[in-house]
Amino acid sequence: MIFFIILKIEEEFMEISNKLNINDLTMIYSALGEENRLTIAIYLLENPSSVNDISKNLNLSQPKVSHHLRILKDSKVVKATKNGKNVIYDIDDKHIEEIIKLGLVHMEC
Repeated sequence: MIFFIILKIEEEFMEISNKLNINDLTMIYSALGEENRLTIAIYLLENPSSVNDISKNLNLSQPKVSHHLRILKDSKVVKATKNGKNVIYDIDDKHIEEIIKLGLVHMEC
């Protein structure tokens, strides 16, 4: 009887875990599904930058860049690191970097 209770708990945990992973993945792809956010993410692959640098180099307004960076940060696509008075944005980790690069490679095929 205890075995079946443990098995049921494990099944429920796996179901919840899978839903959380799907929700997290959905947030990442939703964040990258907007043209300006994808452009910012691609730029950050090679150029960790401040809001002002991103704005200048991508010809986007500072408020627009800040808005998109907030969404990318909330989705764990980018991370922010304080550097003196500046905040430097960069891709959050290697997995996100790989997702973006795989998309770029796929488009070249």
